[in-house]
Amino acid sequence: MKIKLAYFVCVLTVLSTPEVYADDSKRAWSIQLENDVFSQFFGLRKSDSEASDFDGDKDYTQGVRLGLTIRDRTDLPFHSLLKDLHMIGEADDDSNRKVHVTYQAFLGQNIYTPTDITKSHLLVNDRPYAGYLYFGSNITRQKGRHLESLELDVGVIGPLSGAKQVQTTWHTLIDTREPEGWDNQLSNEPALTVIYTRAVNMPLLAKKSGEIGVGMDITPHGTLALGTVYTHVSVGGTLRIGTGLEREMMSPNRIQPSQPGSDIFSGKGMDFYTFIGIEGRAVARNAFLDGNVFSESHRIDKKRFVGEFSIGFVGFTESWRLSYTHVFRSREFVNQRKGDFFGSVSLTKLF
Repeated sequence: MKIKLAYFVCVLTVLSTPEVYADDSKRAWSIQLENDVFSQFFGLRKSDSEASDFDGDKDYTQGVRLGLTIRDRTDLPFHSLLKDLHMIGEADDDSNRKVHVTYQAFLGQNIYTPTDITKSHLLVNDRPYAGYLYFGSNITRQKGRHLESLELDVGVIGPLSGAKQVQTTWHTLIDTREPEGWDNQLSNEPALTVIYTRAVNMPLLAKKSGEIGVGMDITPHGTLALGTVYTHVSVGGTLRIGTGLEREMMSPNRIQPSQPGSDIFSGKGMDFYTFIGIEGRAVARNAFLDGNVFSESHRIDKKRFVGEFSIGFVGFTESWRLSYTHVFRSREFVNQRKGDFFGSVSLTKLF
């Protein structure tokens, strides 16, 4: 064990900037919660900003995802094959680096509504009511500062997603207006999306291994999504400033569609960093605007190009990570009055 640990330390000190990967933990549980109500908490949206009876639910109104992440488990299927595959665009100076393979499984639900949820009739100039319940699996390969991931999401869109029940129950509990238009939601149909991402981490303010202080880096990325739920191409990047940047390669994961992130980290002690991110998407399909694939349904004319800006912070202890991200998304469809603003909270526990 001591020999293996000594070898690991040697690998970490090859570069003047530390290699980014979760070395001292193999598993993590995580939860992400996204909701547009955070915009009201921060004063970014007033309750009467769009309609006299507007109560905060509109567009992408809520998302939740629970995940389990496992790293470098050699007994898992295809581990040997995956760690030996060539990485596209791999830099020559990373040729002797160890490849780290991360597996993730998660369960999630997204909820989408038009602006005015008090109307029971179909709002033809607004987006459809829609729910999405899905199971996903992600495999990420990291070598040095290069990363690529492949994600497969399968699930159901429509009443079987349980979105109506979740939103109605929650509104009853908090004693606010009940949504009246769920009879107009998209029909039941299977959902499938494959998502491929590449990213490279580039230090801007380098620290020597073991040095304590503030660092800065930028991570450009590119993503291709194909499926019945999302089909798009996106490019963007994330700038991070703070301490403990080497504990993970990117800021924490968010719910798709989003900029890429991580769900496992390394290191000890307490650290904190802030970040900003941008992404542009060329959209061919968004099921929550384009409607059902296999049946007639309400749909709305979407924007072909969508931009996204995010800002947030990440705090670490030895085994916990808490982050908050606020997302500003440009208009996604023609009749949308304003862009979409929502917050994302992520909590991760290492084991």
